[in-house]
Amino acid sequence: MDDLDSIFEVVSYHNEYSGRNVIQIHHHLCDRTRSSIFKPFEDRLDTGLGSLDVFPVEILSSICLMLDISAGFKFSHVSRRARAVLASIPEYHHVGEHALQALCALLQSQIGYHVGITTLHQALLTQDCQSCGHFASYLFLPTVTRCCFFCLESAAGLSAAPLEKLTSEVHQSADQLREYIPIFYTLPSTHSAANKAHGGRNFLVSETHCIQVLRSTGRAEPASIYFQEMHLPGFGFEASVILPCFNPRTGEIQAGLSCRGCQVAMRIAPSEEAFKMRQRSYTRERFLDHYKVCNHAKKIWTTAQTGKAGNRA
Repeated sequence: MDDLDSIFEVVSYHNEYSGRNVIQIHHHLCDRTRSSIFKPFEDRLDTGLGSLDVFPVEILSSICLMLDISAGFKFSHVSRRARAVLASIPEYHHVGEHALQALCALLQSQIGYHVGITTLHQALLTQDCQSCGHFASYLFLPTVTRCCFFCLESAAGLSAAPLEKLTSEVHQSADQLREYIPIFYTLPSTHSAANKAHGGRNFLVSETHCIQVLRSTGRAEPASIYFQEMHLPGFGFEASVILPCFNPRTGEIQAGLSCRGCQVAMRIAPSEEAFKMRQRSYTRERFLDHYKVCNHAKKIWTTAQTGKAGNRA
C-alpha cells in the first residue's frame, strides 16, 4: 500500500487546467450554501412541518426524494424540522457535501426545477463518461450527463445553442419553451473563452432538448448539419461543472488523476494523441493499469527511486 501511495504521489497529479473553461462557483458562495442547506440547525428548537407532521419520517423521506433541486432547496428553509428531515436522507447529505458546485450551478442557472435530487445523486455516484466510458470529470448540467473533456468538446448531445435561435425556428416564446424543457442561464466565468467571445451571460438550450422541441413541432429528423449551424463553439463548457465521483460504500471521493508521464510525452513529441493522453483522467484503480503501460511514467518512478537510494547512500 505504501508503494502504491508513493506511485500516486510521484507519478500522478490533479489537472487544475481541467476546470478552467467550465463553471466555477466562488468558494465563499459554496461555503455559505453548504452551511445553509441540507444540514440541521445546531439548536433543537422545532417549529414543525404543519400538516406534514402527521407523516412518519420514512414517508417524509420518500416524498423528499421525489423533489427537484429547487424544491428541495426551498423546503430546507421552511423550518428546522424540514432541515433535519433532509439532513437525515443520505442522498441529500451526499449531494450537499460532494456536489456543491453542481448544486449551486443548477440553482443559479435557473434549471434546478428540472433536475431531481436523485438524478444529481446518481450522477455523483457515476464515474464513467456516458459517451466513451473513460473517467468523467465533468457534468453537463442541462441533461445531467457525465462526460470527459474530449466528449464535452465534441460528442453528440453535449453541446448547446442560444435560446433565440430555437425560438425563432419554432415560433414559440421562451416562456412557452420553459414549461417543458430546461433553459440554461449561463453563469459568469473568469476563464471561459466562450463567455467572453459571446458577450457575457446567455440563455442556452441543450442539443438534446433542441431536437426534442423540433420533433414535437412535427419536423423531420434534424440532420446533424442543422444543429452545427445553430451551435456556437464553447457553449458545452459554459453549461458544465467539475464533479467528483463518490463511493457511498467506502466514503471515497475521487476527482480524477492525470499522468505526469503523459505530460512529459506531450512536451517531448507534441501531437493530438499525446494531448488526449495528457488530458485524460483516471480513478486510482485505472491509473495503476495505465501506469503499467506508460513508459514515461515508469521512468519518472524509477528516477525518483534511484534518487532516494542515492540520498540514503
